[in-house]
This record gives sequence, C-alpha cells and structure tokens, in this order.
Amino acid sequence: VKARVRGPKFSEHYNQATLFWNSMSPVEQQHIIEALSFELGKVDDNGIQTRMVEQLNMVDNKLAVMVARSLSIEEPKEIRPNHGKRSDYLSMLGPHNRFTASGRKLGVYVLDEFDYMAVTGLKAALVPMGVIVMIVGPRKNLVKSGSKTMETQFTFETCRSTHFDAVFFAGGAGDDYLKQMSRNGRLLHAAREAFMHYKTVAAEGNAVEWLRKFALPGEIDALAGQVVSDGVVAQQGIVLAGSSITDVAVLIKSLTDEMAKHRAWGRDVSAVPA
Repeated sequence: VKARVRGPKFSEHYNQATLFWNSMSPVEQQHIIEALSFELGKVDDNGIQTRMVEQLNMVDNKLAVMVARSLSIEEPKEIRPNHGKRSDYLSMLGPHNRFTASGRKLGVYVLDEFDYMAVTGLKAALVPMGVIVMIVGPRKNLVKSGSKTMETQFTFETCRSTHFDAVFFAGGAGDDYLKQMSRNGRLLHAAREAFMHYKTVAAEGNAVEWLRKFALPGEIDALAGQVVSDGVVAQQGIVLAGSSITDVAVLIKSLTDEMAKHRAWGRDVSAVPA
C-alpha cells in the first residue's frame, strides 16, 4: 500500500525559528525579547510562563534567559546549541532592504496662524516625491493663517502619532502661538509618542523652542542649540529648522533622509513619558 507521508524534516520544529532569530538585527532581537516579556508578563499562571520559556530555550538560550529574567523565573540552561545559520533576507534592516521616504505618511501639526509659507512649501515638495502629507489641526476641514486657509484631514482629537511614519510641527505667529502649543496636551503627547517610537520628529520656527522646552525637555537641547534662523540641523531622526529658512531644499532633504531610515534606532527614549 502506497501512502503519502511527510518527511522527517516536518517533525523538526525549531531550526527555522532559530534561523529567524539569528537573522534579526540587535534592535529587532531586543524588540522580540520585549514583546515576549510583555505578553508573558500579563499571564498569571507561572506554569505557562515556565513552559513558554522552555520552548524559547529550544530556539535560543540567550532569548530564553532574557525573557526568564523579565519574569523573575529560573533561567534555563542551554540544552540545544544554536546552529548559527542566518539569512540576509529575513531582517527588516537587512542589506537587501532599501528604504525611501516614498509611501510614508507625514503628519503636519498646525494651529491657527501657523507658518503658511513653510507648510505649503513642504507639501509642494514632498507630495511629488511620494510622501503622503496629512494636515492635523484644531478642527476638521479648515485651519486659518491670516487671510488664508488650509484643509485638515485630522483634528488633534481624531488621530494619534501612530497614524504617521513621521511628524512635523509648524511654527506660527508670535508668542501667543507658542503659548497655545505649550498648553495643548494632544500636541505634547504626539511629539513624545512619536519620539518614543523612534520616528522622525521635525519642527520649524518657534515650534523648535516648544519641542525643546515643553515637549521633549532635556532630550534635544544640544541639537536645538545649533539651530540658526536660516538653517537646518538633523540628528537621530530629529529635524529642526529656523524661522527664517531660505533654502527649503535643505529642509526637504534632511526630512526625507531621516524618514527614509524608517526609525532612529540609536535614540535613547528611556526617560520619555509617553
């Protein structure tokens, strides 16, 4: 009697998981450890936690040990050596991935009396490059700047920074604009949340001072101190432009270069309350 049966490889459940683990970048490995720790941290049955760590130990001992530490349970001994194989095609940060700004969403946060010329120039340059620019304002449909208006796609209440790959905070007219920004909890949270998620965070004009002093106190002081009125500085996904910038192309390049990196993985976010 002939029978269609599976080969011995179908009984092996761990080699591919180990290959995947080995192929991750250090950032991705840490993310996996934190995700497993988070999910198992919500489990109250110690037996389930222990058995899950035992399964992780079959994949990689380092992975199992790190998760066990987060749960305060016994760290397992290595019982299955890691085969050491990896692939360049499995990691999102691998050499075969080429990130660009095209297709990414930029949330532009504005209040009434925002810098109309800066925002319109930003949109005019980014949209043809494939960047999806979404305006976030205090109300739906229209936000005002002098005699001009701009259409909004979101309000501060109807979106989170998680809607976007990057966020941009526009400056505006005078101290009153800065005061409004500093008293708006939604704006503060959007900046902090995007920063904590390693996303590109940009600001221009007096929004730079707001970002430095109110939204991210102590996080970008050194970089903000380098900003001149007509210049742009960028570092670790933070892009800051002066209030009298003359060469918008420099701002666009700095912004799209940072967005194309996907995330600023070298950023320290440990002290950000978001």
